[in-house]
Amino acid sequence: MKMATHEWEAEVNRRIAERASKIMRAHDWTKADVARRSGISYRTISRIFQAEISTSSANLARLCVALNTSPDTLVLPLPRRT
Repeated sequence: MKMATHEWEAEVNRRIAERASKIMRAHDWTKADVARRSGISYRTISRIFQAEISTSSANLARLCVALNTSPDTLVLPLPRRT
């Protein structure tokens, strides 16, 4: 079954939030640290990490640089196990 656009966006937002949070915790950083490292406001970082908003491509790039990761790591579905 094909996913509706809003469902797909919500899933991508959840992936970004979960994976960015995991990376942040692995480095023992706070949201304030990520905001400072990325140049993105704390409020926006908090909303991204709660999957409340869809981030712009510019903010996604800044977030990836701050977390030392790639957009693929945050956005793409994980490969299915067979």
